[in-house]
Amino acid sequence: MTSEATPDADQLAATQSSATIDEAAADRNESPEAIPPEVVAEDDAPSALTDPATVINESAESAILRGVDAADAVREAEAVALDATRRTGAEVDILTELQRDAITSAFIKLSDQFLGAQGFTEHGFRHANLVGRIAYNVLHHLGAEQDLCDLAAIGGYLHDVGNVVSRMNHGLSSAWIAYDALRRLEVDPYRIGLVLSAVGNHEEQYGSSIGPVGAAVILADKADVHRSRVRKDADTSIDIHDRVNDAVTHSFLRVDAQAATITLELELDTERSTVIEYFEIFLDRMIMCRRAARTLGCEFRITANGIPLG
Repeated sequence: MTSEATPDADQLAATQSSATIDEAAADRNESPEAIPPEVVAEDDAPSALTDPATVINESAESAILRGVDAADAVREAEAVALDATRRTGAEVDILTELQRDAITSAFIKLSDQFLGAQGFTEHGFRHANLVGRIAYNVLHHLGAEQDLCDLAAIGGYLHDVGNVVSRMNHGLSSAWIAYDALRRLEVDPYRIGLVLSAVGNHEEQYGSSIGPVGAAVILADKADVHRSRVRKDADTSIDIHDRVNDAVTHSFLRVDAQAATITLELELDTERSTVIEYFEIFLDRMIMCRRAARTLGCEFRITANGIPLG
């Protein structure tokens, strides 16, 4: 975002705004007084940002530059990893190495901060750890080789790190950041390539499930719907994504290799949101999950409060 630093920037903006109104009125052979009062009032409304210096210096970015360094991000990454390991039962050595990488940990922390400023749900160490370990478990329970399980864990952990650049096409920017991280860890190029494909294809807008590693990352990512992802200052009455996540009190991705099924089990507080609202925002994701499950030779199913939905 850019801003004018000249002293006359506000005056210039106000002049341009008035000129636009006058010109529009002239085109209609009207006087400026004929413009509806609410249009003029919007431009004349007093700004709530009465002290720009305070706003800037109290921002999260300024806080980072006042002594918070990458070592703090590494410590946070390692602490959250312990809880994720306990929750999922998946201990993945390669994730420990990634969490100790200062650049990777700093970028994940910043990604979550930037998305929070835009009103998105949590995308930090909690989400990264859970997706990595759930992706690992999906392949592990289906009998995949250890190497594939590890690569799914890496892809899941790094799939959203590109949000440090931009939310737009973040799967692609995540892939290139993952490339640098894995090169630092001296991972084999072929293995890096599999991770890049999984990370770059995890978004439903343009992604495609082209192999077991990518399929596991897709399923793990889309399964992480839970009220713990909703930020403390979120208004669930306004944002449907926050409201649906807030309504999910429990989510679990159950893999049944014998039955060849992968089931997303949800417990919903229907006083906070409804199943219809869930599918209103997540239908494309569920279709992607079905395709991902079929890539693994399984059928994808959903239950809500114990009731099969598909």
